[in-house]
Amino acid sequence: MLTITDFIKILVNDYGKHDGIMDDYGNSTITKWRSMDKSTENQSLISVSPESNLYDAARTLTKYRYHRLPIIDHVYGNPLYILTHKRILNYLHLNRNVLPQDTFMSKSLEDLRLGTYMPNVHTISKEAPIIDALRLFVEHHVSCLPVVDSENHLVELYAKFDAFNLAVTRTYHNLDETIYNALGFHRANRERYPRPMTCLKTATLNFVIERMVNSGIHRLVIVDSKNRLEGIISLSDILRFIVQSNTKSNTREENHLRVPTHS
Repeated sequence: MLTITDFIKILVNDYGKHDGIMDDYGNSTITKWRSMDKSTENQSLISVSPESNLYDAARTLTKYRYHRLPIIDHVYGNPLYILTHKRILNYLHLNRNVLPQDTFMSKSLEDLRLGTYMPNVHTISKEAPIIDALRLFVEHHVSCLPVVDSENHLVELYAKFDAFNLAVTRTYHNLDETIYNALGFHRANRERYPRPMTCLKTATLNFVIERMVNSGIHRLVIVDSKNRLEGIISLSDILRFIVQSNTKSNTREENHLRVPTHS
């Protein structure tokens, strides 16, 4: 599976090297791209079968820190679906009235100690170059960087997916451009790229999941009453928490993740 992470790794590895090395990207084959990253060149594809239940699929996602998991017919080898954190949480939210509800759903992020909080949140200033953001993605295995001003107020978000715009527009030759300029297409089209959605650390887990599902977003930025960055809560944080909670449960056979992945 080829992802935006593979593209970012190649940009970080090649940027600043001899002239022309990045000119051939558009003509490179997938095989060549994969061979550029020696750490994954011979890595086996992790997948599950349609008979696997959501618990095992979710556990696989969290174990390998993946954002998507292929569901493959292991008899014929045909890919059937792609399972993501978003799809699992959408299922749990849409079926919340018929599935068992855990008491932790009504507790706050602060009480659950759920999310990543300052000073452990990796941030970037709006004046920083794009290449700095890409390096942070690779070095710290994060998928999003809050963009903050000098007083730590939230300005914008720069996510891995925003790097995809570099490929679409073929602007990966100039990674010294500032993050602020790179996110100009966000500001010009707020209907498609709304401002970062936020919440307080006192928000309940149920509220956070509902807001993420209804908005189709992957994370909420945790801020204080003055919009200063306090932390970030992501779909992967929530899924990992739910998996760990179900793992500790003595009633695993009855938990709400034990349904087939093809349901």
